[in-house]
Amino acid sequence: MLGDALRRQLDVLAAESTKRLTAAKTVQRRLECEREKLLHTHYVDAIPLDVLKREQRHISRELRGVDRQMAGLDVEVTEQQALVG
Repeated sequence: MLGDALRRQLDVLAAESTKRLTAAKTVQRRLECEREKLLHTHYVDAIPLDVLKREQRHISRELRGVDRQMAGLDVEVTEQQALVG
């Protein structure tokens, strides 16, 4: 009985972690698209190089944060799945 309750709770935690990982991947894709659009905008001379560089640095910082978050969530999900399995 206690084992079943623990397993259900671990299932809930694993589902939440998986949901957060999916959300982080969505943010990552959005940032990568932003980066591509920004580069294209520069190629057509719509923004100056200094603006491109500044925005690219900002996007890179955000992507590094998302990458760290995803790495932690990957570990979390793997550990939770091992406990459930």
